[in-house]
Amino acid sequence: DSRLKIKPLAVSHTKQVKPISHPKQAKMPTKFSFSQLAAFDICPLQYKFAFILNIPRKGKYTFSFGRSIHITLQRFLKRWMDKDQSVQTDLFSQKQTNLKSKIPSEKDLLEIYEQAWIDEWYQDKRHQKKFKEKGRKILKMFYRDFIKASPQVKYLEKPFNFKLDQFIIKGKIDRVDETKEGLEIIDYKTGKPRAGKLDAKDKQQLLIYQLASQSLSDVFNKPISKLTYYYLETGERVSFLGQDKELKQMQEKIVTTIKKIKSSNFPAQPSRMCKYCDFYNICQFRYEGN
Repeated sequence: DSRLKIKPLAVSHTKQVKPISHPKQAKMPTKFSFSQLAAFDICPLQYKFAFILNIPRKGKYTFSFGRSIHITLQRFLKRWMDKDQSVQTDLFSQKQTNLKSKIPSEKDLLEIYEQAWIDEWYQDKRHQKKFKEKGRKILKMFYRDFIKASPQVKYLEKPFNFKLDQFIIKGKIDRVDETKEGLEIIDYKTGKPRAGKLDAKDKQQLLIYQLASQSLSDVFNKPISKLTYYYLETGERVSFLGQDKELKQMQEKIVTTIKKIKSSNFPAQPSRMCKYCDFYNICQFRYEGN
């Protein structure tokens, strides 16, 4: 965009910021995640700040809110899985049991939410209260849909490492359900779904998870039947399954991007995305246009 306005930091700052070079202790990551690849695509300098220089980032209320919801669901679903295990044990030992008492209730879910709630980085108490109530509504809707479907949850917060070319790809999958057709990989989103169909860029995260499942077939002992983004705010699920062509293109993109990272001087790539960057206030190359 020829109208981009790239300005150095204002003179009013206590010290003019100089271009940041590699300190001796800075090291290139040996494993690469989806978030790393996405950061480099947006701006190589942003990648350097975050993953090489490891500059601390200011917290955001959106992160606090998202983590609160994720932790709540992880703990609730762990209790749900323990319930299934205890039922199997009772059946094996032929003990009489009241199965209903072992099913976590909506009240249990909301109590877990209270314990998991992170109250940092909100603008004020009113802002925090607004989002906490929003979380309660999200979880009530989740519980209603979850009990109705009664899925068979196989894995929670499942970490993975797999080799692609000579590189190690890492990540963590929110949830894997076992279905009649195979395994469903689920990634939670606390924002609203975008309008229209998912494009190639939208699919990248879940395609990486599908590649991981194929590489770790001894762990994921059934084929993947579905990849799902679960938008918790609306309860909407958007599902697809990567085809061979898409998976091959994803592999090629991952390898190409990592090779670029390995050889990069990490130039700034100013754009209108700068205003969302964690390092906006310290970057002398930031875009300050409208």
